[in-house]
Parts: sequence; structure tokens; C-alpha cells
Amino acid sequence: MGLRQTKIAKLKQHELDEFAKITSLSIEEIRNLHTHFKAISAIEKDDGVIDYQEFCSALKIDKSLISDRIFQLFDTNHDTVINFREFVTGISMLMQENIETQIKLTFNIFDADKTGFISADYIMRLLQSSLDLLDNIYIPKEIVHKIVTSTFVALNKDSEREDKSKIDYQQYRKMMRANPDMLKWLYIDLQKMHSSAQLIMKNPKKYVHKYILATR
Repeated sequence: MGLRQTKIAKLKQHELDEFAKITSLSIEEIRNLHTHFKAISAIEKDDGVIDYQEFCSALKIDKSLISDRIFQLFDTNHDTVINFREFVTGISMLMQENIETQIKLTFNIFDADKTGFISADYIMRLLQSSLDLLDNIYIPKEIVHKIVTSTFVALNKDSEREDKSKIDYQQYRKMMRANPDMLKWLYIDLQKMHSSAQLIMKNPKKYVHKYILATR
């Protein structure tokens, strides 16, 4: 059987102009991502959208609690799939390599319930989920618990909030600003996605061919 054709129509000029306006990407980069998007969306089912399985497979991310949260950041309308608008705006967001963007992005990953706070328990679960993916790094759960707990206590030292087991955005930002190296391993999955996006845009035909073959 030959290669399947995806159901996504070619982008029109006004769509290219719109995506370029709302992202940091050029017209050519958007075209490349669209070509790649068409192939990814046909890996499992040729339906013109990317589901969670296709998302993880295409961007070489292991299924985990943190990859699930990253997928949810892309899926802004919460319909359990990613359309092209969500895909291109998400990739654009990940490619902004400055510490303030990384802080906001990781805070949104940790603030799963959109309460404006992240809890010590949830951040420990996410950190452990990330560490479990790293073969060459082992940190006992007790140590992770101790580090997170002591950090939350220190950040809440001058807080009048009764619940000391959670922090708000400003506290989180202060922590990350004081310890920027934390972003290097908290951001591991996002780095993989960023690298994949750069490779796609440098040589889209190579990567599209790779993923289309998976749909034969």
C-alpha cells in the first residue's frame, strides 16, 4: 500500500500571515512545521489532529506525568487533541529560550489545576517523573522530598499564608531565579521538543518522510 495522504489542506497566505503575527516564527518555518504536522497527525489515525500517542512518538518523549502536562499545555481548548494552531503556537512558545519564558512555562506545568499555586506534593511527583526518565541520574525519593520540603519552608518563611505546603508564582520565580540550574533538568522534555522542532525546520522533508513511513 502506498503512502497515505493526510486530510489537512495546504495553508493559505492569510493563514500563514496570521500564524507569523501571533508567533515568533517566519513564514518558511511555519510552512515546514505544517508539513511535519500533517505527517505526525497521520501516524496513528489520519484525522488531521495530533493525539497524545502521536505527540509522544513524534517528539521522542516518554509517556510520563510531565509529558502529559506538556501535552495539556499545547491542547489549549482541552479537546484531547492538538490542532495546527495549537501546535504552531506551542512550538513557538518552547523556542523562546529565555529564563522568564521557561519560568512561566514550567510554573504552568506544575500548576495543573490553574489555582495560581503549586503544591509541594505535586512538584515532587513531577520531579520524580522526570528523574525516572534519566538513566544516568538516580536521586532517592527521600532526598527529593527533603529538598522540596525544605525549599517550600524557606520560601514561605515570611509568608502570612496559612498553608505553607504551596507557593505562588512570585515565590516560584524567586526560587528559579536563585537556582537557574534547576531549569536544566526540570526542562528536559521541553529541551527535547525544542531540539526536534529545530531539526524539523532545518530539514522538514527528512523528518516528514520518517513519520509518513510509519503510517504505511
